[in-house]
Amino acid sequence: MAELKGSGKLKIILVSGAVVVAMAVVAAVALFLIGPSLRTPQARIQTTPSTDVDLDTLVTFDATTSKPRVAEDSVRRERYAWDFGDGQTAEGVTATHRFAKSGEYDVELRYEVIDSRNQVRQTVTYAHVSVRLPQLPPIVAAVQGADLPIWADEAARFDASVSHLSPSPSPSLRLEWTYSWDFGDGTSQARGSSVAHKFPGPGRYEVIVRMSVKDQFDREQTAEIRPRVVVDARPDLSGVAFETARKGKTASVSVVGLPSGFGVGAYGWDIGADGVLEATTSTPTATLSGTALSKAGRYPVTIELTDPEHGVPLTYKGYITVGPPWNPTGGLSTSAGVLAAGGMRLWDVGAGWRFDSLGMTLLAQYGALAEQPPDIDRTSDFPEVAQAGYHIFAHIESASFLGVTAHYPPLDLGGLGLVATVGMLSVEGQYEASCRVTINGEEPPVPFSTDTFVVGLGVGFRLGFGLISLQVLFGF
Repeated sequence: MAELKGSGKLKIILVSGAVVVAMAVVAAVALFLIGPSLRTPQARIQTTPSTDVDLDTLVTFDATTSKPRVAEDSVRRERYAWDFGDGQTAEGVTATHRFAKSGEYDVELRYEVIDSRNQVRQTVTYAHVSVRLPQLPPIVAAVQGADLPIWADEAARFDASVSHLSPSPSPSLRLEWTYSWDFGDGTSQARGSSVAHKFPGPGRYEVIVRMSVKDQFDREQTAEIRPRVVVDARPDLSGVAFETARKGKTASVSVVGLPSGFGVGAYGWDIGADGVLEATTSTPTATLSGTALSKAGRYPVTIELTDPEHGVPLTYKGYITVGPPWNPTGGLSTSAGVLAAGGMRLWDVGAGWRFDSLGMTLLAQYGALAEQPPDIDRTSDFPEVAQAGYHIFAHIESASFLGVTAHYPPLDLGGLGLVATVGMLSVEGQYEASCRVTINGEEPPVPFSTDTFVVGLGVGFRLGFGLISLQVLFGF
């Protein structure tokens, strides 16, 4: 009888003269000692969402519950190899896969364990997956452009590309859409997702849109939608016009002459035809400030008229002319110059205000003789003296001018501009004669005084707050 004691040590006891072969016992002891590290690993597969899925579903395979069946400190490396049964493979403790075709698949997991003695043990397990081909989701049919009335003189535009499947299918599906249109007016049909059609006249039309969608697996869905389209005659806008008004820095523009029976719920105002609405109002008048209409000029205006009953915007384009805004901002201005009238020259000074918004300067003017003018021959006013061969002269002793002057630069010439003056010229002096005569019962010298309405024109140069001008006066 053989008795085994200790850890791997062999002791042989001979009984009744029988001899036990030591090699057999040694082999048994070796099997007992190393047997646990050679046990087959246990492979397990968990499938999410399930083993029965729709085509194109992303399936997750998880082998984290697999067991190497050796002591943890004996495991050197684990390897997980997946074969999905459709020619695709992967590695890792987890793997995801999307089956491209319907059918039955045996997904293979090859689980391999290498222990600290570099001994390799592996096992293979399978998960059976059924991939079915479901129906496509239904079509949610819709048509843009059919919900608003259409003017009879223009083509209506419809778009059915907004139709879609719900719920949304996988993006890997290749969908092919087809559309056919029947406009309900007896004209030829059309195809395509977006179409344009001009109806023969005002009325109510039932448009029939048929659509279908098919994927690469020949699955198909169909749908039909029948929007009712309203076609109206366009209102006559030939009598429409714009009116403008200015109040300080603010300008207002109104539209008048709209056709009767055409109710407007909203007015959109585009000043300058730049495509941007400066205002939207519920009344036919827009009051604008800031950059829009802030300066005098002629402006293109586009107004969008929205009829609340139809919801169809009408566009009318025209022009408006607005005057300059009243803006007293500016600065004090003074002037100096020379006025020439009737052989006289007058020194002229003025003071006033420069209006920046108008680009104009207004001044109160005063002028006085610059120098003593030569006597003026007035013999032609006295025919008897002229016939006798004598002369009468007007000797000017003083002259003054009171008036208002405006300076306006029509062009950007660095302060140079036109000058215009209106006022009254007063002249005093004496009549003198070359012989002994009487004038109005008096012998010369005879005093005289005249007041003349004067208009002056000239040029002026504004420098800072000063204005230097040169004018010629005309008396009336």
